[in-house]
Amino acid sequence: MKTNSNILLIFGYPSKLLSAGGLVWTKRVADYIDKNQILTVKKISNDIVIGKSIVYCIIRYMQNALKGFFADPDVAILDSYGEANLILWILLRIFKPRTKILTVFHHYEPRALPCKNTHIPNILKVIYNRMIDKATKTMIRDSNRVLTVSISSARQLNSIFGISNNGKKVVVVGASVDAFPVYYVKRRDIDFLCIGRIEKFEGLEEIWKSIKERHSKANFVVIGRASQQDIARLRSLGIDHKGVVSEREKIELYSRAQVFIFPSTMEGFGIAVAEALYAGLSVVSWKLPVFDEMYGEFNEKVKLIDLKNYDLFAQECVTLLKRKHRKLTANGSKIHFEMVTTWENVGKKVMSVIEDLESQ
Repeated sequence: MKTNSNILLIFGYPSKLLSAGGLVWTKRVADYIDKNQILTVKKISNDIVIGKSIVYCIIRYMQNALKGFFADPDVAILDSYGEANLILWILLRIFKPRTKILTVFHHYEPRALPCKNTHIPNILKVIYNRMIDKATKTMIRDSNRVLTVSISSARQLNSIFGISNNGKKVVVVGASVDAFPVYYVKRRDIDFLCIGRIEKFEGLEEIWKSIKERHSKANFVVIGRASQQDIARLRSLGIDHKGVVSEREKIELYSRAQVFIFPSTMEGFGIAVAEALYAGLSVVSWKLPVFDEMYGEFNEKVKLIDLKNYDLFAQECVTLLKRKHRKLTANGSKIHFEMVTTWENVGKKVMSVIEDLESQ
């Protein structure tokens, strides 16, 4: 029995394969609140097919935003990235100003057109991206609350957007990682594994070339969103890029891999790193503030490298790989999960923020 008749809109609820950390966060939080029947939860998808024409994308943005608007929410949780969120924010502020808006901020990412835009002049792309970037900053500042996944992402809000994390405006609610079965294999036959959107990576090819100079027989598997051109280029270098795979395939790859390579430059939490540690892998990553915050003292399992030091990154990868008799132990997972919260706790924190807003 619901204890509150107010409508909570979760905008951007994933309807397809969970391929990004932000989508995992949205799904787990929405499902927790819905399961506990505290509010009337309406989940609206904001999926878009990458590579379609800009006209198609704009139409889909409008359709998704209108679905969210006509859900008639009392409270709306929006993501800080994407045109559909901006359109919905504008509609709500003009026509439903009483709606409380919470914006979820994972990390700052410079805007880039996700649509097919080969015929658009570069100057127009730059202007468009800057306009969207400026509108996004305005939306975040205008939100009733901003939810972040780490202290580092809260600090980024302050440094980039000028939003102080003092007071109630910014709330660190955290993130977690789903438990999953780690398959037993006699031999982990994948030397290096990387998971994520290729546009977030810095120096992936340079690191791989340096690894091959040190260990010519090494193999490397990458999964995640990438264009066909990027996949073809990486495969020509000997990197087995499999594109987007199913959750089951991803878990199988974790179980077969030895070292997790994560050269991302834009993270607010890094669910892929948390999953890799859970699966018993060692991790090599760029030294981002969030990873220093979460894993800095656990340097046996996580090696953090200063940005663009490709040779040292590769050296650490090969060093970890050559450590013999690495075993998957319960201790590895225990160390990690003492450092992060659970999805239940994240959901409770979000509900606490909503209840505080409703009481005003």
